[in-house]
Amino acid sequence: MGTWGRGGRDVYHPRATENQIRACHENLLAFSRKCRYFCPRCHSKRLALWGVWLEETLLAPAPHRQVVLTVLKRLRPYFLYQRALLGELARVAARTITAFVRATVGEGDLSVSLVASIQTHGSLANWQPHLHLLVTDGR
Repeated sequence: MGTWGRGGRDVYHPRATENQIRACHENLLAFSRKCRYFCPRCHSKRLALWGVWLEETLLAPAPHRQVVLTVLKRLRPYFLYQRALLGELARVAARTITAFVRATVGEGDLSVSLVASIQTHGSLANWQPHLHLLVTDGR
């Protein structure tokens, strides 16, 4: 229990379980590190490492704010069947937030930095496309 081999590679995961299917000699791994949210421990570690990477390499030494934008329930099916709209949603949100910060500060040429993260499911694993934006404060 805890070790799994495939193609000459051994993968270890502390929460792994191993089941051998006798008919096809296939091993199944219940908790894989290759997908998000499947293992809470791996997901938490991945988020922490991503946060450190953001802070050390990408974010400017300035105050930031988090903005969360949601999609109306009536519009959500459009995003479900046309996934390319999610990218367009992020671009429109970035332009809108940039214009808002510039108007609020009163400087039309202010350089606004932001990081957008598209999320498609809510906490109940329901289809709920929304954006998390990390935006410089404009000061």
